[in-house]
Amino acid sequence: MAENRSPDAGRRSERSRRAIHDAALALVAEVGYPRTTIDAIAARAGVGKQTIYRWYHRWLLRTLPLTHEYADAIVDHALRGLAP
Repeated sequence: MAENRSPDAGRRSERSRRAIHDAALALVAEVGYPRTTIDAIAARAGVGKQTIYRWYHRWLLRTLPLTHEYADAIVDHALRGLAP
């Protein structure tokens, strides 16, 4: 299937994935994991929710329960690493 995609579609796809990733990280840092929603990630990334679910649904189902448990510690650790 991937062979049929145009180079432009591949670049758009990669830009969208990067935007989703960056949006998710920024929102977790700003409002915390429990208040970060798929709607907010999609809006910040400029994509539809269906795009997130299409690419990440299996990952979300596996990791959300674990991520919720450890998210605050992960964000705190990351922010301490960014502190001057």
